[in-house]
Amino acid sequence: MPDTRARSNTGNSVGSGLTLLLGVGLFLLSGCGGLTGFKGAEVPTETQVTLTGMVTRSDTSASVSGARVVFGGNVTTTAADGSYTFDKVLVTTRNRTRQTTTVTAYLSVSRNQFDAVVDELSFLTGESITHDVPLDPNPNSGTVTGKVVSAADTTPIADALVAIGEEEVDTRLGRTASDGTFQITGLFPGLRPARIEKNGFLAFTGNVDVVDSSEGPVVDVGTIRMVPSSAHVSVSGTVQDGETGNGIVGALVAIADKSATTGASGAFTISDVPVGSQTVRASATGYISVEFGASIESPPTPLNIVLYRSGVDPPGSPYNLTGAVTLSDTPDASGVAVVAIEKSSGTTQDSATTNQTGVYKLFVPPSEYTVRASHAGYQSEERTVTIPPGGQAVSGVDFTLTRSAAVLSPKAKSIGRRRR
Repeated sequence: MPDTRARSNTGNSVGSGLTLLLGVGLFLLSGCGGLTGFKGAEVPTETQVTLTGMVTRSDTSASVSGARVVFGGNVTTTAADGSYTFDKVLVTTRNRTRQTTTVTAYLSVSRNQFDAVVDELSFLTGESITHDVPLDPNPNSGTVTGKVVSAADTTPIADALVAIGEEEVDTRLGRTASDGTFQITGLFPGLRPARIEKNGFLAFTGNVDVVDSSEGPVVDVGTIRMVPSSAHVSVSGTVQDGETGNGIVGALVAIADKSATTGASGAFTISDVPVGSQTVRASATGYISVEFGASIESPPTPLNIVLYRSGVDPPGSPYNLTGAVTLSDTPDASGVAVVAIEKSSGTTQDSATTNQTGVYKLFVPPSEYTVRASHAGYQSEERTVTIPPGGQAVSGVDFTLTRSAAVLSPKAKSIGRRRR
């Protein structure tokens, strides 16, 4: 079974670790959930090193020519005999402290119809090391390419981590070169979640439509712009009455430590709002105040906030979105997580976990939502649902979840393999 490989090695001689349609690549903005294998806070530095090695097939040990090799932002291609060389190159390393003499850098290797891998190499500044990489063949798999730049000034982002795949067992990793380009290979065809992370930037998440690249077609998603985590934007939106749909004049809206009061038609604009996850608060005389989390992007998505009058029960008492989830192989439908994500803001407005009956009940403001049902060991499903204003409820949003094709074993849940 193919596995995700993000391997860590030490020693002097180390072993093998919106809707945006571009060509046939499809990216959809989504929430920013975590993914195993991403590193925490590190101190980036530059150091010189010489690295040589061979890229071979894991099954026959035959050489693999034409493989893309990225090392600390530097990029090369393996020769006919599978060899590669980085001669006295400067690499961006990852140190836990500035005083340590041992540094680490990432080596990313990919080749069409082979599983991409990322190895973490540890070495001393200025030394020469050898690192051989065996690649697992993966026939009829897909290849995805693209480029990552800063949304602030289009500067290429080097050494960003790119991950594509739904579960650890089918997730492939790669690193961007100094020109921001990346190549991820060995992907299962179909719509796959993607995530890009780099210190100092907001994580980019989405989905890419992977195709079989065995006969040549490669999905190029084009240029992806990552927003610096220090960016500030102006956020606009409206505050509406939940029963009538009319704008509320004089409502107070606050995001982080910035605020504004709504004018005509309930419209507002708040300047100098920091990007990222922020808390939004809205209140008005005679209405029930609300508070929720929102992901502030650049450019920002308008916020449409709904308030209900004090003393008036929310529609559905107190639910306005209901349905039931069925599991294909058992009558016990307990433990299914159901979330309602507002499409305009990417915010989860409500969530619930089913009991044995599979019934769920949510209360969300009027808007368009992606309602997602998920359960460990089953394929997740989504529905697009519109909650109209005026207190109307939507029912019958039902799901049937089927078993995943491959269920991870405890051993497979460990991301990567360590070879000595």
